[in-house]
Amino acid sequence: MDIEYKKVDLPLTDEVLALLNTTESDQARIRKAWTLGEHFFAFDGEKIIGAAVVNTNESVAELTNIAVEQGYQCKGVARKLIEKIKVFALTLGKSQLKVDTDRTSAHQFEFYQKWGFRPYQEACSSDVQQPNRVMIIDL
Repeated sequence: MDIEYKKVDLPLTDEVLALLNTTESDQARIRKAWTLGEHFFAFDGEKIIGAAVVNTNESVAELTNIAVEQGYQCKGVARKLIEKIKVFALTLGKSQLKVDTDRTSAHQFEFYQKWGFRPYQEACSSDVQQPNRVMIIDL
């Protein structure tokens, strides 16, 4: 498998929206994150097989969306996207990367733990009445 990983400023196409929608059901949140963020992709040839969005406008970089096509999951694609994001965030002078896992599955929470993220804080989100599970990793 010859996968290419890169930061590319592409429009939010229906294809990318559908991919990101597999891990985030709120399309308004996806669109907002897309507008504010930097875009990273995994390509198998011309096919987009993974996409991630990171917001670097705050003191800590935030991974706002990440998704991998089902047939490519559990093959290191998400991990490699996160590695690209970490390097990019470091070049901007960021020292940490965070992710809010309140809308993700236990499997995804475990994924982030496996790659070095640790629970950071628990707080009540303003748009839902359940605790966020914010995780953070030092870069």
